[in-house]
Amino acid sequence: MTLLKDLIDIPERIFEGDFVLKLTEGITHPKETLRQYVVTKQLREQFDNALSFVSSSLSSHQSKAAFLHGSFGSGKSHFMAVLNLLLAGERLAWDHPELASITPRHQALRGKKFLQLAFHMINATSMESKVLGGYVEEIRRLHPGCPVPAVYRGEQLFPTARQLRGQMGDERFLAALNSGQQGAGLNWGKQARRAWEVASVEAAMEAPPGDSRRNALISTLVENLLPTFTEVQREGQESFVSFDDGLQIISAHARELGYDAVLLFLDELVLWLATMSSNLSLSTRRCKSWSNWWNRSAPSGPCPSFPWWRGSAISRS
Repeated sequence: MTLLKDLIDIPERIFEGDFVLKLTEGITHPKETLRQYVVTKQLREQFDNALSFVSSSLSSHQSKAAFLHGSFGSGKSHFMAVLNLLLAGERLAWDHPELASITPRHQALRGKKFLQLAFHMINATSMESKVLGGYVEEIRRLHPGCPVPAVYRGEQLFPTARQLRGQMGDERFLAALNSGQQGAGLNWGKQARRAWEVASVEAAMEAPPGDSRRNALISTLVENLLPTFTEVQREGQESFVSFDDGLQIISAHARELGYDAVLLFLDELVLWLATMSSNLSLSTRRCKSWSNWWNRSAPSGPCPSFPWWRGSAISRS
């Protein structure tokens, strides 16, 4: 005789987090993500709205943003994951039987080339490092050897350094660059910095952001030759241009690579901003960088961007 327990898999223990899908994981396992997803009438309407929203932004050639909110475990990340799969042209998503009533009228989107970037914002150090730095990482993965977009401040520093080198000549330029190392000893073991030479300077300038040689050169240039560029580096790491300027830069960069739009899926953005509430100065700067983009009415550049961001509703007594 067949027992009920043989037909239904019931776990012995369940926890609240077991029902939560992490966006960055959901889009990497489309089959499992779609198998678990139940599309209600309300969700079907929202997918229709979301796809229409992207279409309207493409036709108007203007960046737009959307906010998705709901209580914990209500399916916000799951919604974003399925939307991501639809815009990626995932066949399993477009053939989902519960979406069959809306997908035919959005077939034009399947011919578009979207660069979709999904970020889990918790533990992000800044909007710029997460989004702009994440864009660079994804471009490196998808397009090896492609020039890095000028979202790092070092890209503004190096042309000035090259111009200065041309004016001073190699000998004087290198002497000034290495001035802080004179007398202190260049041979103090492995921790000591080697004197800069023409070849090492060129190699550092060509190195990708995050490379130790590039960081060392930026630090030395700011310290010995270009002190007005102090914002180029913070805490030993190369800093980014402003978020607003960075979006313009990646927009142009993405267009050159043949993309029709850049889509940003920012998971837990509101919760991330809330963690800074105790630091008024920091939270103000972070909110301002986002609101500047949100309120921008001018066209967004060669390639529109669509930030989709989500947060959880806060229960209050």
